[in-house]
Amino acid sequence: MKLILLLLSILLVQSLVFGQDYLIQTFAGGLGDSLPAKESSLNWPFDVSTGPIKGEYFISDTYNHRVRKILANGTMTTIAGTGFAGYNGDGILSSQAHLYYPYDVAVNDLGEVYIADTYNHRIRKILLNGTIITVAGVGSAGYSGDYSTAMQAKLNYPHGIYVKKVFSNGTIITIAGNGEGDADGYGKYNGDNMLATLSSLNLPTTVALNSLNEVFIADSQNHRIRKVSNSGIISTVAGTGVSGYSGDGIPANTTKLNTPNGITIDSNDNIIIADRNNHRIRLISNSSGIISTLAGNGTTGSRDEEVLATSAKLSRPADVTIGYDGELIITDTDNFVIRIVKLNGMISTIAGTGFERFNGDRATSLSTLINHPSSMAFKDGELIFCDRSNHRVRRISKDGSVKTIAGNGIGGYNGDGMLAIDAQLNYPHGVASDSIGNIYISDSYNHRVRIVFTNGTISTIAGNGNSGFNKDGIQATSSQLNYPFGIALNGNDELFISDRSNHRVRKVSNNGIISTIAGTGSAGYNGDVIMATEAKLYLPHGVSVDNKGNVYIADKQNHRIRKILASTGMISTIAGTGQAGFNDDNMSALESRVNSPYDVTVDESGQVIYIADTNNHKIRRIQNGNLTTIAGNGIGGYNQDGILSTQSQLYYPYDVSIDPVSGKIFIGDASNFRIRVLEKIETPVSSSLPKPIGSKSSNNPQPSNRNSSASSSIGGSIIGSIIVIIICTVV
Repeated sequence: MKLILLLLSILLVQSLVFGQDYLIQTFAGGLGDSLPAKESSLNWPFDVSTGPIKGEYFISDTYNHRVRKILANGTMTTIAGTGFAGYNGDGILSSQAHLYYPYDVAVNDLGEVYIADTYNHRIRKILLNGTIITVAGVGSAGYSGDYSTAMQAKLNYPHGIYVKKVFSNGTIITIAGNGEGDADGYGKYNGDNMLATLSSLNLPTTVALNSLNEVFIADSQNHRIRKVSNSGIISTVAGTGVSGYSGDGIPANTTKLNTPNGITIDSNDNIIIADRNNHRIRLISNSSGIISTLAGNGTTGSRDEEVLATSAKLSRPADVTIGYDGELIITDTDNFVIRIVKLNGMISTIAGTGFERFNGDRATSLSTLINHPSSMAFKDGELIFCDRSNHRVRRISKDGSVKTIAGNGIGGYNGDGMLAIDAQLNYPHGVASDSIGNIYISDSYNHRVRIVFTNGTISTIAGNGNSGFNKDGIQATSSQLNYPFGIALNGNDELFISDRSNHRVRKVSNNGIISTIAGTGSAGYNGDVIMATEAKLYLPHGVSVDNKGNVYIADKQNHRIRKILASTGMISTIAGTGQAGFNDDNMSALESRVNSPYDVTVDESGQVIYIADTNNHKIRRIQNGNLTTIAGNGIGGYNQDGILSTQSQLYYPYDVSIDPVSGKIFIGDASNFRIRVLEKIETPVSSSLPKPIGSKSSNNPQPSNRNSSASSSIGGSIIGSIIVIIICTVV
């Protein structure tokens, strides 16, 4: 069904802990909060709204599962959402609450914030004390009829909200849409000039009210703007029903629109539309009905700055609202930015870097955004890491500054023999450094291992760029690799590669010849205490070499850590039972389960082994044959820093590495977009942290290109509010 609906504290645990090993801190990366908004990244922002304070803007940072706020001083902060998709209850601080693709945000004149928590099928509200509650929806998708209380009603992917003080009984009713759709759940169009409740809508995304309290609807997949009059009759005010663009300067009801999404109405009752797939912001004159373009030249592309808005490129803008001085605020969604059109017609960016999670090389690691950090290595006291989803390898210097040393940020391959910073990488996963300072990179999706020489140029050392396996005993540059992940070097600077999708570990000798040292090429497990070249592996990820030449493998899908003895070439399991999961700590490593381990590393002594137990959200240690957890409480997510590492949350840690100088343990906390560091503690620590309030759902489906918008809002609290909610419902 396609409907328009009209809706009539966490406990702190104090403990004094003895005998724990580490405190955890963030070393690099984070949310990008407390930075200037233009230096903080957004991820598919779908809505922007103003609040009661001039210069403040509220943003639904949809794919980051957050609601963000730009303060009047230009600083970005998060006001709701942890960054993890899901639902973990109400009555808690909004900053501790999980959201699930929030598509829309609106603010009343008291400063209370309403959120269309779309994939949680709820409308939620942030009270003035920072607590979040649900005001509509039971959390399950569907339609349960009208004339019940909003808290008892089912919603189905609510997108747009509009807040206006009207009633106090919280009743929910339908004001437009008959709920009918085709077999695939999509709506249709059955005409105008009828009761709005009898009309068909097709993925309505946004509503707004004019000064007469007439309701305007962005009927996105019908490519129309519809109006519901005070008598309840629906009509089309813009769009012919055919997607496209047919020019400006003509009556709006004769022009083509292309998936209109955002809609707002100015003080003169002019209608302003985010004509999303036409890459334009358009205006319908209230006096003449003529349509014109306010921003966007109709060409999608990266943003232009300080040019006339009508000459600028937009990329599928999802929403538009009006600022305090009449300026336009636009969510330039596919450009990952928020833009402003000033009264002189010039356009500029006020928030976002234009990248999902990148804000350039910076003076401090804590102000640097990173995107799925994976492998790390150390050289002369500096940390080198793969900024995997930014297609870069970067270095954190001793002074804390961050610099890119390889990759131009564009995923792909554009050749060798150039400066590494000009070269394309494609999801680099592994990194290592040799005895003279060359940097090795497993350029995973290019099916190559690359080398950055000390003079800054890049070359390929293994792999011909074609995925697969041809043979061994040939020059490594002629061999095929198949998504190489982990890499390591032994004391002789021989290179070891976890050739992931070939289910092998391979070695490149100093003469450049490649060979297989473990794996048959067939995925599986066929036992231990056999020659490693006769043993099956299953998507090996991490690889490490100790000071005796023994090789350690994170045999990911076999849920084991395995060891190849240098003296015999025999393979054995040193941790994991082969069954995914977690059964306990402080027990024999051979009896303890691990869950898709991504990495393994060995300390300088060769006696202590560390595991990134990725799907258990833990870092674990093998010592004297026993397995213990040293970081992560097993709940995927992020709670805080400066606490005992075993009480902290990690989120799919990809890597664990040890600084040979300081002995500190570093974690590539990939889905927290952070590098974390563990520091030993010698004294008791008082811990104060939230009780776990739920884990992030591992199911994270990608939403369709449905959009949301919030108009300006007036009045409102739970009692004494009316909320218009647009719901795309399939029943």
